[in-house]
Amino acid sequence: MEHTNISVKIESGVAHITISRAGQGNTLTLETYDELASAVREADGSDNVGAIVLSGAGDDFSLGVDVAVLNALSDKDDVEKLKIMRRVQRLALAIHDSGTPVTAKVRGRAMGAGCDLALVCDIVIAEENATFGEMYINLALVPDGGGTWLLPRLIGLAKAKEMIFTGKNIDARGAENIGLINYAVKPDELDGFVNRFARKLAKGPSDAIAASKVAIHEALGASLEDALDSEADAQIRMFRTDKHKKRVRAFLRARR
Repeated sequence: MEHTNISVKIESGVAHITISRAGQGNTLTLETYDELASAVREADGSDNVGAIVLSGAGDDFSLGVDVAVLNALSDKDDVEKLKIMRRVQRLALAIHDSGTPVTAKVRGRAMGAGCDLALVCDIVIAEENATFGEMYINLALVPDGGGTWLLPRLIGLAKAKEMIFTGKNIDARGAENIGLINYAVKPDELDGFVNRFARKLAKGPSDAIAASKVAIHEALGASLEDALDSEADAQIRMFRTDKHKKRVRAFLRARR
């Protein structure tokens, strides 16, 4: 797929996918959603990629959905509105379903759909002066990028309701403290920190990471018994992989 709203670069086993609409605050048009979803799926299907980093060009991660999308929705009937919503939501599903771990690198603001886009990633690393906000309520809307599913699981029901009901922004240090994101780092350290983290993921046992991600997601909506069954099935598959066998042999050699 030809890219006009994003850029993709692969280095050291890491696919760097960047929203390249800095002049528009990296807002998300329908075409941008399409390109991002396609790029994530392509990277996930590549044997040369072991990790994905998603970021925004310039000063902000993303200020959310582009006004053109809102205008398009306002002119459509409910059937067409639903078609557009499903098109938008394919990106969240592409990231959620990716067996390749996806890290969000956040500079500046991640607002509304931009906030949900960051949070649907497996790992979120932000500069310490970045801000996150579920801004939908300011337009009398509800989160549609997975926010209602993500936030309660990340920060608990009470805090999730507060963020969604009020549109309250939270800085990266506060977000780190409540478990909304993984790390808040100094601005001049962000690139190096993310690169080191992503390369470590890329060198990891990809099958085990993918299976762990599936098991975690299944466990979120399952009983402990079902979660244990899922973990057992995944673990049995991992026991058969060459990477597991090699690492066990290396571990045993190191103990002698």
